[in-house]
Amino acid sequence: MAAHRNVTRYIANATSHIVNVTGNIANVIADIVNVTADIANAMNHIVNATAASVNAGHLIADASQYRGTSTKLFRPELMDEPLKEYRNPEDLMGSCRNCMGWRCPTA
Repeated sequence: MAAHRNVTRYIANATSHIVNVTGNIANVIADIVNVTADIANAMNHIVNATAASVNAGHLIADASQYRGTSTKLFRPELMDEPLKEYRNPEDLMGSCRNCMGWRCPTA
């Protein structure tokens, strides 16, 4: 009878260890899921930062066409000659340091 109780106790202990190991495996899987979510969030931040950088680059590119023309841009009366309009502004864009697009003061 004592042997039967010992076997039952061993089975109970083994079952308890199996439950503990299963719980540990579940915890590891939960940690992996959390780390995966953290990686996804980090990648999302990288994507957002990249988009912000691209937007900033576009803003800088847009603003750079007015470099050195801030006074002339808003007060055309200060320019030596009146502004001239052109049919193909793409032909003039970026051709000089004071490029203002279709309102070119230096052509």
